[in-house]
Amino acid sequence: LLARAHALNGDGALATHYAARAFAFITGADGGAPGEPWEVAFAHAAVAEAAAASGDVALHARFHASAKALGDGLADPDDHAIFHATFDRIPVPAPAMAAAVADGG
Repeated sequence: LLARAHALNGDGALATHYAARAFAFITGADGGAPGEPWEVAFAHAAVAEAAAASGDVALHARFHASAKALGDGLADPDDHAIFHATFDRIPVPAPAMAAAVADGG
């Protein structure tokens, strides 16, 4: 939530800081157990939004794509709806960068 607030406020550095911490905790990258699928999808979305706020085009595109894939794959209809209510407000990457990420670039 802090990452989103700072991203919306245009503070890419703080957004990135909080998104990275949340991502490590929620995905288990910090050595803990990963969170629920909806939490992991939101963690990817937080990194995408922070990257957009900080102007990191490649990171934005990569995490936007992974967040979308994870969110689209949520089995629970309520989780899916709640995720997309937030995710759909995150800036979409430039088409050329999104295509490069989709092609593995």
